Amino acid sequence: MQNINPNSITDLGIYSNSILSECDVQSICAYLVNPGGTIEIYDNASGCNTQQQVEDDCEDNCLPEGIEFETQAEIDNFQTNYPGCTEIEGDVTIGMFMISSNITNLDGLNVITAIGGYLDIRLNDNLINLNGLANLTTVGGLASVYNNDVLTDLSGFDLLTNVGGNLYITYNDALTNLTGLESLSFIGGNLEIRENEALQSLTGLNSLITIAGGLEIRTNIALTSLSELSGLNSLGNHLWIGGNNNLVNLTGLEGLSTLEGYLLINYNYGLLELTGLNNLTYIGGYLELRDNNVLPNLEGLDNLVSIGGYMEMRNNDALENLTNFVGLTSIGAEFRISDNDILTNLSGLENIEATSISDLYVHDNNSLSTCEIESVCNYLAAPNGAIYINNNASGCYDQEEVEDACFASVEEIGLNEHFSISPNPNSGFVNLRFTIYENNLMICDLFEISGVKVKQVLHEQKKPGTYEMEIDLSNLSKGIYFCTLKTKEGIQTKKIIKL
Repeated sequence: MQNINPNSITDLGIYSNSILSECDVQSICAYLVNPGGTIEIYDNASGCNTQQQVEDDCEDNCLPEGIEFETQAEIDNFQTNYPGCTEIEGDVTIGMFMISSNITNLDGLNVITAIGGYLDIRLNDNLINLNGLANLTTVGGLASVYNNDVLTDLSGFDLLTNVGGNLYITYNDALTNLTGLESLSFIGGNLEIRENEALQSLTGLNSLITIAGGLEIRTNIALTSLSELSGLNSLGNHLWIGGNNNLVNLTGLEGLSTLEGYLLINYNYGLLELTGLNNLTYIGGYLELRDNNVLPNLEGLDNLVSIGGYMEMRNNDALENLTNFVGLTSIGAEFRISDNDILTNLSGLENIEATSISDLYVHDNNSLSTCEIESVCNYLAAPNGAIYINNNASGCYDQEEVEDACFASVEEIGLNEHFSISPNPNSGFVNLRFTIYENNLMICDLFEISGVKVKQVLHEQKKPGTYEMEIDLSNLSKGIYFCTLKTKEGIQTKKIIKL
């Protein structure tokens, strides 16, 4: 009965209900403050047995079931209908769900200091500001400002410091900045700023420190900068920057060192650099960079070391190189490079541990001719999953061309029947067999495909004869290695594939 207008009640009688203990609904509480007639409350259960009991409970009761404001009159009459209600316990909706309301101002709500549930401000085509919420400090659940066509900023949220759930700022056609959010420091869920076609800056978010969820800034076609996010140092989940055509860099995100979720940067047709992500070292989810038409390189991701999910570079028409990824050593799923028209080589990705790659996809890169980097070669020698290499430039056109380039990258010289390694490929011990015909200092070393020595197998003087010895591969990563046997006559080399 909470939605009954208390002004419509002439007399109030609640009696002889033997188990009725809760009567502090908002309509009754408001009537008790300003009664329009008689009051009779008796012979009910404790809590609703007398007028005084109900009034005592009402003092702590402020709209636990929430409230919806659909008209200006409901806003204007709030303090009369709900006297003393300053901290609303439930949800608050301002506006209608299918058509625009006639609400022009929120002045009647200027006593509200806290909302326990969500706050949803939607479809108010005549609402010019949020000044009536000037005393609001916290929202316990999500807060949403959606489709308010004449709202130019968020003035009125000036004391708001905490939003317990998601904060959505979406589809507000006249919104040019976020002035009004200067006190906001904490968001308990995601922050989503989407489809605000006139939004030019994030002014107002300068005090934001923590977003417990993810950050999505998408399809704000006039947005030129993220610099107002420079105070942000904690992001609990993903980062999605997409469809912001006038954004040229990511300056403002320097406070982020790790992301527990994914990083998705797509459809930013004016993005020239990724500066702003310079301190990012770890991404827990996937990394996807695609459809950024003028992005020439990955400067800004120079310190990235590890990706927990897949890595994808797709349809970046101006991407010239990947050299800024030289510090990247591990990914957690697929390796995907596709549809990058002027990319000529994969240099920068050579330090990825091949065993961390689940599947390898390199295709439809029109200029890509050099793919025989260490990570790719090692994966091809001992794949963990699918391989799809196709329709790139000559030299990397298909899997066979890449394998030919990989396995020819260290020349095998002077090979003959007197030097053999078996069984090969193998995952444990391989047998080295060689024959010499005079006294010789024998040196046998094991190298990674990059040329880094990983083990010395033998270094001693030998007399003429045939020798056999085991080489333990069990503590080495999967991939291609080269075993060199040196004597005073020269060097002989054999390729070993560790499974």
